[in-house]
Amino acid sequence: MKKQIFTLLAISFFTIQLTAQSTFQKFITVNGKLQAGDIKKAGDSGFVVTGNYRERERESPEYILLAKLDTRARLQWLRVFGNGIQWLSGETVSICSDGGYAVAGVANESDEYAVFIVKFNYAGDLVWSKKITYTVQGFSSIYSTDITETKNGSLLITGETSSTNAGDEFVLSMKSSSGNVNWLRTIGTINYRETGHSIHITEDGGFVVGGITIPDGGNYLVVKYNNKGIPEWTKTIASKNNASGVMYGIIPTLDNGYAFTGITPAGNLNYNIIAVKLNSNHNIEWSKIIQRSTYDAGNAIIQIQQDSSYFIAGGENLIFHTNGFLLHLNKNGKLLSSRLSVGAGDYANYTALIRDRSSVITAGSSHNKILITKFDDNGNSCNDYDANDTASKNFGVDTVNVEYVSRDITGEVVVENFPLNELNIDAHVRVICASNNNSIAFEKNNVITNDAGSFSFKIYPNPAVNNELNIAINCSKSTHITFGIINTEGKLKLSQSIFIPAGSSTNLINVSSLPQGVYILRASDDKEQKTIKFVKSR
Repeated sequence: MKKQIFTLLAISFFTIQLTAQSTFQKFITVNGKLQAGDIKKAGDSGFVVTGNYRERERESPEYILLAKLDTRARLQWLRVFGNGIQWLSGETVSICSDGGYAVAGVANESDEYAVFIVKFNYAGDLVWSKKITYTVQGFSSIYSTDITETKNGSLLITGETSSTNAGDEFVLSMKSSSGNVNWLRTIGTINYRETGHSIHITEDGGFVVGGITIPDGGNYLVVKYNNKGIPEWTKTIASKNNASGVMYGIIPTLDNGYAFTGITPAGNLNYNIIAVKLNSNHNIEWSKIIQRSTYDAGNAIIQIQQDSSYFIAGGENLIFHTNGFLLHLNKNGKLLSSRLSVGAGDYANYTALIRDRSSVITAGSSHNKILITKFDDNGNSCNDYDANDTASKNFGVDTVNVEYVSRDITGEVVVENFPLNELNIDAHVRVICASNNNSIAFEKNNVITNDAGSFSFKIYPNPAVNNELNIAINCSKSTHITFGIINTEGKLKLSQSIFIPAGSSTNLINVSSLPQGVYILRASDDKEQKTIKFVKSR
């Protein structure tokens, strides 16, 4: 029996789980096609994954997907939203300070592109949704690639505005609570194309954006902004052999510098992974190229606090099949390990990764499934293998002097509500492997269906003593249940909706904020409502 402790007074519910270090690999599957975009660690020690969903026999439209999983990647809920018309790609997700989630992506209809931002509450319910269009020469072309939230509760979204062959990197600031736009600014050069691919908050309250600038090929572009969205400095980096490259992920480092990953051409339409470190004066400290196969891409990077090392997640293409990979570099860029995951049908590609205690968790795609893999602190998992042929060497790069122009285009964009409907689908988590201390263990698959099913519950002790009230709940299927406490005057004193797993669970309510008296505890899902009277004593 699983016991949950939650406090209604503070409107905060939390689950405490103690688990030994373990690894796993799991698929999220549906009767359709899934593709992962991003993964972030949630406030309850679980994590959320965003991406897109498409019906199996249709190429369009696509729907936004948001899934919540616990620390063992057991599915708690999965929500899918769209309008049945546009192609919607949920590229990235941010955890919000109010416990909710913000998803940013691209909406495509009739070859016109717009940015959408959708805010969800902690249970995956839609709070608000907005669409941003920017029309140049008769059509809208604006793309979003990453999102984060500032300490003051504003969302920051980066990407590209585009017109003909030129475009500018943009940063959009919105209020997380309402979706109202604060400002939208661009930075770029005439006749060149700039794209922001990754955005992160910095210690000084500002933020950094990593991306590309494309004159004749492609150079790596780092822009540091202050907390008002004004550029403080830019750094343009080019390979010494004049090869074009793309930066996909950037992070502030523990020593107040920056590190980024991406790709550089290797000839014959092949690409290699790159990793570059800038010091606190934003000068190049080291740069590495990691060679694996015919086409390799570093999609995301994180740094480990204990030893300042780095993990890079991505994918390699061996022409006929693709492997997801996890690279481990020390703080000086030396390659420590290279691990490969084959996924389903010899296809896997990791697009994002997070740090979870002493583990690393990656999210990616594998033949219309979302692939979640947990690695230990050495970068090993239960269904991967060493890539012993991985080679690392210094990557020759130079700083290029480029003059960029920043401007405010807030008044030039159209912001409108973006109505979305929920598509009800059943989702499954299939366990590929699960291990504990390198010993393979078996774990049951779990299923989330649209049918909430019925539930029953009882409370004890009654009267409640020591400011605690236990609720024993039995659900035929996993569901969200809203609990409310009502006084004798019919006033709702406390309320919260939480996820309840299938089967039996015991929950402990803290009722210390309630004065002595008689109350009604009301529990309801989307099918039925049940109540029990209880007494609060000293």
